[in-house]
Amino acid sequence: MLRFTALKSFRPQSAHLDYTLEVTAGTRRVRLDAQGWSEVSDAPLIAPDLCCYFTDVDTGQRIRIVILATHGYQPNDRSLDMLQLTPGCILSITIGPADGKSSAVRRAHIISEAPSCLID
Repeated sequence: MLRFTALKSFRPQSAHLDYTLEVTAGTRRVRLDAQGWSEVSDAPLIAPDLCCYFTDVDTGQRIRIVILATHGYQPNDRSLDMLQLTPGCILSITIGPADGKSSAVRRAHIISEAPSCLID
């Protein structure tokens, strides 16, 4: 089971349905809705990955991106420690293709650290 740090409106029970892993490559402004740790029950010595749940500020699309432990919980360019983010912050992220159906964060920077007033 995932442990979440999230906005009050986030529903972890339906996150896998509400947030897509299939994201078009490009740069977008997003609000961090929640973060949760992936399960690694079959490999207890392996650090869990960080699942980040975002809402695109401009389109409203809900996306889920997994930030790998092997990358130090950072985008590919090491521009931001994703563990230090607070739900509600607004980011600019550049997304590129990764293995399978998932997407990878290539670059990221904080636009606003204050909790967002955006309504779902």
